[in-house]
Amino acid sequence: MTEPSPPRLHVLLARDAPVGVVIRRGPSKVTATFLWYRANDTFTLGQWVKARIYEHRSDLSPDGKHLIYFALTGKWQSEVKGTYTAISRAPYLKAITLYAKGDTWGGGGGWLGNHEYYVNHLKGHRVVHHSSEVRAQSEIVGTTHAADPITYAARLMRLGWQPTKESVSSKTGEGVYSKAGPTGWLLTKRFAWNEEARGGANDLEENSLVFENGTTLVQPDWEWADMDRGRLVWATEGRIETGVPTEKGMVDVRVLHDFNGMSFKAVKAPY
Repeated sequence: MTEPSPPRLHVLLARDAPVGVVIRRGPSKVTATFLWYRANDTFTLGQWVKARIYEHRSDLSPDGKHLIYFALTGKWQSEVKGTYTAISRAPYLKAITLYAKGDTWGGGGGWLGNHEYYVNHLKGHRVVHHSSEVRAQSEIVGTTHAADPITYAARLMRLGWQPTKESVSSKTGEGVYSKAGPTGWLLTKRFAWNEEARGGANDLEENSLVFENGTTLVQPDWEWADMDRGRLVWATEGRIETGVPTEKGMVDVRVLHDFNGMSFKAVKAPY
């Protein structure tokens, strides 16, 4: 009997609060969210949904209280026409504001403040309902791409990532961003949004460590990585881990949480 594939993980960090939302995807179009209390590394389940959440088109408000995300259900005759952008109270997924989309061109958005957001919809969206808790600063941000590079690059820069000289590129379909570690090394993130730039791979991003002596350690198994209050954290094989980078590799690696072995469970949001 073959072992099940580990779930895919991505993390949305709050800029001004020590929390994050972990997006756990798998199997297939089943997704769960978890609240990560980064001060003591505890994780609590938010909600499951039978949908594919596009994590790179999603964002967490600076205070960590609201989540904006883009989801695909494939139910094209439903009220949301198969895809939608939603705003919820983190870490839950029940929408307080909901935009029906109907395709995957555009979708999702980002936070400009604790209550101000933008929606990246190229065309065809419809407001299903809207909450006064949050305010749309811009309901449409035009793009000819599928929105991942626009929303993700903007989120990275809001979290302190800096574009490198290699970054801008609608021609090559990729971007390179970096963030400094506490002892002279850099964490770099290359992301690509077309098949040619990815070299045919399905992964959107590649994380690497670059040291002052020029040593570069590519981390092909890291699906996501960032700095959390001076420490390095990453997602791999269905786990969130932390450790100390050296030119020879990671040392003192510690698993913060293992998200393997979970299955769908209906959970009601408390609102």
